[in-house]
Amino acid sequence: MIPVTVIVAEPGGISRIVMSPGWLESADEAILSVSLPGRISGVNVSEGEMVEAGDILVTTVTDRVHDSGLLSASARVSAAAANEAYTRENLQRKSDLLQSGSASSWEYEMALIDFRTASATLASARAAYAQARDGVSRGVLSAPFPGRVTRVWAREGNPAAGPLVAISGGGILKCGVLLPSRALPWLSPGLPAFFTTPHHPGALFQGTVSSASSSVDPITGLVQATVQLGDSSGLLLPGMSGMVSIALETAPEAISLPRNAFVHSPDGSLRVMVIDGGRAVGRTVETGFESGYRTALLSGIDSGDSVIVLGNRIVSDGDRVRVVEP
Repeated sequence: MIPVTVIVAEPGGISRIVMSPGWLESADEAILSVSLPGRISGVNVSEGEMVEAGDILVTTVTDRVHDSGLLSASARVSAAAANEAYTRENLQRKSDLLQSGSASSWEYEMALIDFRTASATLASARAAYAQARDGVSRGVLSAPFPGRVTRVWAREGNPAAGPLVAISGGGILKCGVLLPSRALPWLSPGLPAFFTTPHHPGALFQGTVSSASSSVDPITGLVQATVQLGDSSGLLLPGMSGMVSIALETAPEAISLPRNAFVHSPDGSLRVMVIDGGRAVGRTVETGFESGYRTALLSGIDSGDSVIVLGNRIVSDGDRVRVVEP
């Protein structure tokens, strides 16, 4: 009798997985600055600190040229609003052209990205204007919402210019990834995703695909997607690098086998050797998608079958076999 090692086929979940490296960003981050000229007189926060809405982050001593600061902030709002209106009209034009077949989906997506960028710029400009008005009366930079301080550029004694503090709110993080084109048929918002990072070995953080491109970038040949992660533990921070895994397709009750269970027949078909009545019996199988070292089966193997995984290449149909432990 030929000694063999077996596993028992059992149904269990298997997913088609695609992976990509990425870096965490805050999904709700505000980069705060002041538009009034002056000098930083105090910095009240440090990176990683939690703040509440209205907490004073930075105090400044201005040179009292308030009108010019407000005028500058107002001008930025006007320019941003004009750009947002232009990109909105351009997006509508591209949408009409796409429906008529005169524009590609890639051109439409580029117009959509331009519109979203312009909208974000307008929101930032309006926030800066509100801060400028607040600074006129109080000479302080305060938190616009509760959250975690992610970056602090402000230093006491330095000019109050440029970005001073960044805050992320809600514990929601995002990670942009570039995926191979083969993922496109299954990629869509709502798919489960997972993030691992060397900063926390062994920890697995769960998220979902929040947005996904519907076409392949003609230059890179890749598909862009964004994964959103909710971290109630507080372990994840913007800037951390890691690996994102997205489950493109899941078969919750499929039988799957490791690669070494399969034997290639001369005609190119796949076979699996099972034990039936103490003898080896070959079965032709139909396979589905792969996930790492395992492959899903569509037919040929039933739950409870004893599948030979070691010795399957030296036995033939009808050979007597003896099961041994690995």
